[in-house]
Amino acid sequence: MVIRKCNICDRRFKKTEHFKRHERSHTKEKPYECSVCHKRFSRSDVLSRHAKGHTTNHAISSRAALPSSSLDFLAAPPPPADPRVTGPQPFQGTLFDPEPSDLVQFWLEPRGDTGSHHESLDLMRENAAVSPEQQARPPAEDLSNEPVCDIPNERWARVQRYWLAPSNTTGRLMNSLWQDIACNGLDNIFSSVLENIAARLAKCSMGVENSIGTINTFAAAFLFLNLAAMTGEKEHLEKSQMLYVNLMSVAQRHGLFAATEGQILDITFFETVPDIDSRWKTWSKVESVKRLITGLLLLDSWYSSFLSTSPILVPDSIQLILPCNESLFRASCSMRWTQLVRGGKHLLMPTVLAPSENVAIPSLGSPVEDFCMHGVLAMVQLRLSEAYHRLLSNRASYPFAPCHTYAMDGRARCLPSLQLQIAEKYGEVLDRLNPNAAIMWHNICMALTADIQIFDLAAGRAGPAPARKALDDIAAWSQTPAARRACLHAAHIYKTMTNRKASDHPLFHSIFSLFSAALVLGLYICMVPNSSELRVGGTSIELLDDIDWQRVGTEGFTSFMEPRGTETFAPSDDPAVNFIRNGGTVYFRGVPFQGGSQSARRILLDYAGLLKDAGHWSVRKFSYVLHIMSDVLMEVE
Repeated sequence: MVIRKCNICDRRFKKTEHFKRHERSHTKEKPYECSVCHKRFSRSDVLSRHAKGHTTNHAISSRAALPSSSLDFLAAPPPPADPRVTGPQPFQGTLFDPEPSDLVQFWLEPRGDTGSHHESLDLMRENAAVSPEQQARPPAEDLSNEPVCDIPNERWARVQRYWLAPSNTTGRLMNSLWQDIACNGLDNIFSSVLENIAARLAKCSMGVENSIGTINTFAAAFLFLNLAAMTGEKEHLEKSQMLYVNLMSVAQRHGLFAATEGQILDITFFETVPDIDSRWKTWSKVESVKRLITGLLLLDSWYSSFLSTSPILVPDSIQLILPCNESLFRASCSMRWTQLVRGGKHLLMPTVLAPSENVAIPSLGSPVEDFCMHGVLAMVQLRLSEAYHRLLSNRASYPFAPCHTYAMDGRARCLPSLQLQIAEKYGEVLDRLNPNAAIMWHNICMALTADIQIFDLAAGRAGPAPARKALDDIAAWSQTPAARRACLHAAHIYKTMTNRKASDHPLFHSIFSLFSAALVLGLYICMVPNSSELRVGGTSIELLDDIDWQRVGTEGFTSFMEPRGTETFAPSDDPAVNFIRNGGTVYFRGVPFQGGSQSARRILLDYAGLLKDAGHWSVRKFSYVLHIMSDVLMEVE
């Protein structure tokens, strides 16, 4: 038997009916109405006694004019039995069969114990004496034409709360899908997704949304922008650019990239949660948001690089709490999570500042996590993109290598040394991590030594006239140490992508980096003079051989040489260093490549084939560009 407790005065009741009567004494609720005089009562037995005071004629006339109630049988005396009814009728049922209104009332007055069912039967037994009325019931079809009862709305709401799910008013989508789509007035039925996310983001910028709603909006916009980048459709990217700008601006305004300027997150934040299961869930929710913030950082670095625009985030102001161990984040239960923590996994990683001339590359602990390394590389990439568009965009002439311009700027001159620090601290780690991190490092080095926008123009991004001018600039660039270092990084992007495992899914920026590497190496081979190997000190080199990047150091980042000059550098016993300094014959997969369009065509086709194998989505379009360029070079030959 369920003991019910009053929430107001703490009295306890064994019977549901007694509890409800007592509850109505507090709420002053009077759910029972007389169908004759409309006076309301809080108890059904009081209504029953009241109903006996009305005359029979008055009661009958009132019932004819008013909707019936579940207790109408109490307000009217039983009519005389029909003498023509001599036997049981099919619609009569047993003596205790409830009428439809009684069933509704039974649902709206739920019983919580076994005794309550007996109480319901007892109430019907009290009315067992009205058997003439039971025998004189109208047919079922007559009952269906009368209102069932006059029940307050709050009673229906109480029943609705107990249903597991709302009523399905839509049905199967396929029942009317094509008609609904055809009758829709929108040209693009999916356009509302972008509009809805943009509208939600506008609320976040105005401070209308709460914290959870804002984070959910950031996550939805983040996923949408990644999907737009994966498709590679020009129309999708154009429409998504404003969403990208707004997302990063609002996130930066909310301080997501200024970890030390808001609520401090330390280990005591989790230790104050006593229950292990609750602590695991609390940590998981916090870690999810940390990973979203790191993902937004990566998104800005990728989009600014791909769209050739300045990043939205200010590199010098970035403060990031690094994400924790991947296995800790993927723990399926609190027990497994606790085992990993006791095994040495950290609940909280350090907060790092954006690397600069005065801030070294952070130490990431051991073992280094892929996501942490991506976060550090993204901060360097953002500084590179900001420097490029601040110093080199909209210029009248192109420098031979961006790093030469950066060397004269106080905020950008640290970029080569930052890349060298990563090679010294994490060179061996990059080989063991997911290949996307190594590709990102090589791509940053390649962008320091080769202006990628010139190669995009040479590939026809802006039409024929800029393409011809870009090829002339590449011909001058191809004779510099920076160009030869760029070729080494371009070749190692190819090597890293080739050696990846089937489970190492390439990210979008890796695909774009592979495409850029194809242009850099292919156009270098196309434009470099054939006599480059005859330079004093020149040698041959296999581009795909392993390279000790610590020994290479900043070669090609800082050494400067005028195009077609006669300057030579001291030879080195390291093949990579010697090639950067003095040039030579290049080998690619054991095949020597002389300068010229035929060799360049073979390079482009090799990269195009690897692009096709790397994945789907926008990869196919990058591959098409390389195939078209190879056809053009064949016609030139």
